[in-house]
Amino acid sequence: MKLAHCCITALLLIAIVSLGARSQTRASGPTAKPRSVGVVESAGKSEQSLKPELAPMNSFIGEWSCEGEFASNHAKIQSTISFSAELDGAWLQVRHKDLPPNRYLSLEMWGYDKDAGDAKKYVAIIHDNFGGVRLFTSSGLTGASLTWTGDTLLAGKKTLQRFSYQMENSTAMNVKWEVSVGENWRLGDELNCSKK
Repeated sequence: MKLAHCCITALLLIAIVSLGARSQTRASGPTAKPRSVGVVESAGKSEQSLKPELAPMNSFIGEWSCEGEFASNHAKIQSTISFSAELDGAWLQVRHKDLPPNRYLSLEMWGYDKDAGDAKKYVAIIHDNFGGVRLFTSSGLTGASLTWTGDTLLAGKKTLQRFSYQMENSTAMNVKWEVSVGENWRLGDELNCSKK
């Protein structure tokens, strides 16, 4: 029941963010600057701050350019990943876009499950352009590493998956996507990213 509540809440939050952005543009006119609550002006750009429980993830915020390959056939991948604080900093929004010829697109919301108590459980809900919806959990950053483990929320074949983010420094990050095969993990793809 708690899982279903979390997913429904996340879907509603994504809808609210989308509708809020559209209504601000309509209400303000096409050339007016959108209004936002909890925004800090910095060097001519608007940036929201993450809430304290998500603050360790501040280093992700920004635009990233990535290159890598699929493990199975060594085909090259280029993508962009953008991270931004949303909904007064309660969620970190992640937009992943593979560049042609690849087609993967995703919208993710990373948050903190304040009801998890001492478990310090973080949640990530991932929606993609193939109709997929996946729920991942994490215990948070360990040093410069963040690992999400989860599965699809839709009916069908369940395959345990994980995403691993390794911050190399403030402008370099490695991202791996793996799937569970028995007791082992098989690499699906790997990206090396640079902050723009």
